[in-house]
Amino acid sequence: MLEYAKAKDTRDRELLKLTVAQTARRMELQEQEQRDRLKLAALQRDLMRELQAKDIQVKLAEIQTIWDKDTWFSKLNREETKQILLQQQHRLLILLSPPKISKRCPETFCEDLPIEMRSVGDFLRQHYPQQDVLRPVKFYSDYFTESIGDIDVERLQRILSPVPTTILYSDISDYAVTFRVGFWGFLNNQEVSLFSTKVFDWEEAKDALLASGVSEKKALRMIRQLIVAIHKLLAGFLADLYYLNIDPCYEPQLFNLRDELAEDGLAEEWVKPYFDILQDIQGRQGEQYEQELKKLIEQVEAERQSQETAKAEAKRQQQIEKAAKAEAQRQQQIEEKIIRKAHSFKCVQTLNHVAMASVDCVVISPDGKTFASNSNGNCSQVWNLHTGELIRTFSGHSGAVNCVAINPNGKILASGSYDRTIELWNLETGQEISTLKGHSSLIRSLTFSPDGETLASGSQDNSIKLWNVKNWQEICTLPSHSSSVYSVAISPDGQTLASGSYDKTIQLWNIKNGHTICSLRGHSKSVSSVTISPDGQTLASGSYDHTVKLWNLKTGQEIRTLRGHSDYVNSVAISPDGQILVSGSGDSTIKLWDLKNGHTIFTLTGHSYNVNSVCFSPDGNTLVSGSNDGSIKIWRCDG
Repeated sequence: MLEYAKAKDTRDRELLKLTVAQTARRMELQEQEQRDRLKLAALQRDLMRELQAKDIQVKLAEIQTIWDKDTWFSKLNREETKQILLQQQHRLLILLSPPKISKRCPETFCEDLPIEMRSVGDFLRQHYPQQDVLRPVKFYSDYFTESIGDIDVERLQRILSPVPTTILYSDISDYAVTFRVGFWGFLNNQEVSLFSTKVFDWEEAKDALLASGVSEKKALRMIRQLIVAIHKLLAGFLADLYYLNIDPCYEPQLFNLRDELAEDGLAEEWVKPYFDILQDIQGRQGEQYEQELKKLIEQVEAERQSQETAKAEAKRQQQIEKAAKAEAQRQQQIEEKIIRKAHSFKCVQTLNHVAMASVDCVVISPDGKTFASNSNGNCSQVWNLHTGELIRTFSGHSGAVNCVAINPNGKILASGSYDRTIELWNLETGQEISTLKGHSSLIRSLTFSPDGETLASGSQDNSIKLWNVKNWQEICTLPSHSSSVYSVAISPDGQTLASGSYDKTIQLWNIKNGHTICSLRGHSKSVSSVTISPDGQTLASGSYDHTVKLWNLKTGQEIRTLRGHSDYVNSVAISPDGQILVSGSGDSTIKLWDLKNGHTIFTLTGHSYNVNSVCFSPDGNTLVSGSNDGSIKIWRCDG
């Protein structure tokens, strides 16, 4: 205990000195604390096992005499009882007796309930496995061959008194169930404690179910399920009660099982009293433990202060300064590298789109070999990123193509059009795969989820739709914004969808359940483009208010505003390494920004009109931009 107190004091002191940025070390210290608590709990259990050893040897010598003397024990498995006494690991033993069922009960109680009661064992094996370090439970549902009573519990205690034991048994009359518990070995008390729960009037419950329209067969099944669930509740409660009494740091497992018990049909009035008892004991145990630990820590602190010297403190400070200097140098080197890379971007090729139409969207394939573009014409095109050669043209829409997207495996091209449809194309064969219909106005933005299983579309009908890529069926429609949806993006973990709108807001959605997470407000004009950093921490948004804003994706807080463009910001993208943000603007320029500090690094010029779309290659060394001047430009850096 003293060693644990010393280690805890050391950790607590270091935790106080850690900055927010040193999250990894903070987590490491917390993990050390948990490991030490586990070791301490294991030592406590080993000590209790050693203390029980002598009593167990005595009981092993007496077991034959006791067994032969009392015919009651003929119901029990003597060899299994010996093995219980000989167990090497300290664990709680829970025995479940077959319920004593009145002959006037429904036949299904006699036939099915004993079988269903075995699921109590499944419950304990899942949540209180016998090899668990914190809460091991050894469970038997077939130890008894027939139902037992209070006197039987007291007799069994004569043999198993050295082993902490809980016995669950119940009586079922023609109208009610009484749940009974016998236990010993809690708080080193070897005497038998007996108690029963409040009576469950199953007949009244059955009448209520029948009155609600449930069939008699189903009503009886639900009642049996409740009886089993109450046994689970009692088993979990007594397991937690036992381990909480021997380990003040123990966190009751039952607290995590409230929903599971509710799914089994247990009402809160059954569950709450047991939770309240555990919480009360946990509070009192914790206070007592903290008081004892505080005294030990005070002793450790006095010893530490006496040994601490000015030399050690000076050395520690020197190490901190050295580390800070090294970190500053490292950050400076990173910034210099980013600047050099940004300044090395040069236009290596200019491609003219079909009929010199406006290029509204460009997207590079995941393998970095090709890219797709659209125009105000009714087609989209795929190009060789390295040679600039036009590979294939996809025509199928009856209206102008407004946006394109390529799925993560690079095999499917999606195009959204003014004709209110989304066309899916096989990039290898050029064949049309499917046409998605559902939006009532033009499609403005498309994006695939990282796992490739979902396609999101944003429309001028103010909505966002999610589509199942496997069968191309609509999954759901998000009510979204009060005006046109200009841009959609999905986080790298596939959990969050962000959308930017003409209504000046950004909405964040839980993509799994379609619920709104929050609404981000800050732009004074339409939000034209949104993108998420590769680490999933930062959201960037471009707006017609001439600015780019950075947001914390997890908290929704604005980080900073980037100013520099003199016209609409039409498109934003973040490099694969998460270091550079690029923006395309109506001022015909492309700006590169340091994502970490928000500084403008470099401005690319060459387009003669609005830059509508920008994107990075997977290696981050190539940029592609599309413009209202009808051209596509390919920019490369030195790498």
